Amino acid sequence: MRRAALAFAALLAAALITLAGCAGQTFSFLSVRMKGGESGIYAAAINEFTLSSQKIPVTLTLYYSAESNDTADMYAVESARGELGMGERLEIEADCGGGGWFCARAEFYVDGQRQEIISDTVQYDGSGNRV
Repeated sequence: MRRAALAFAALLAAALITLAGCAGQTFSFLSVRMKGGESGIYAAAINEFTLSSQKIPVTLTLYYSAESNDTADMYAVESARGELGMGERLEIEADCGGGGWFCARAEFYVDGQRQEIISDTVQYDGSGNRV
């Protein structure tokens, strides 16, 4: 047990030394989540961790298709923009209509570079239940 704790401490120290040498760079971990509910489909972009005080500009978009789980066949049904600090979230909601396929995409910029996260494509029924 003690050996594992020492190894973890050494690994953590090495990681911090490495990160300290990368001045001017932002290290972030963002996630995208979706869930269905009685009134619609919800998507959230969450800044899980950022190794700086900088806020991350994020655009969150929820996509829908009545018949296909192919993202190329989906269209945007809701979108929002915000700046997320560590632990903050951006949420959107769309009516689930008669059900269909949904996915969410978070587009964000870190150190001037565009990045994106796309959720899995999930089918929900008209009541917001996952099929």
